[in-house]
Amino acid sequence: ELLLVLIDAVRAVGSAALLSSHVITDIEQACDHLVVLGAGRKLLDSPIAEAITAHAIVRGDARDDPGAVGSFIEADGTRITLVRAEAGGRTAAGGPGRRAALEEVVLGYLASVRPRRS
Repeated sequence: ELLLVLIDAVRAVGSAALLSSHVITDIEQACDHLVVLGAGRKLLDSPIAEAITAHAIVRGDARDDPGAVGSFIEADGTRITLVRAEAGGRTAAGGPGRRAALEEVVLGYLASVRPRRS
């Protein structure tokens, strides 16, 4: 309920609000811009729509892909890699990828600053 009140107040006044949250669904509902912070620095600063269209997901460990951002394990145990996407959803290396969800974009950037594990 607080989130809905905040959204209405910001729209009514025409101002901006800063929302710090780990709940990605709240961010998707209330925000139009995303800043991801990790390891003491800014990892991503982008409009949400651009962050989604500019990234793709590749199954498996593609951390050596020139456009790779970060690799992480999904809830089912599958490793996926967030990569910067070219036009048409292809990865920088030219392979196919699927569009990344906002949560995957955030997790990919957070994974990019973690020590690399096998």
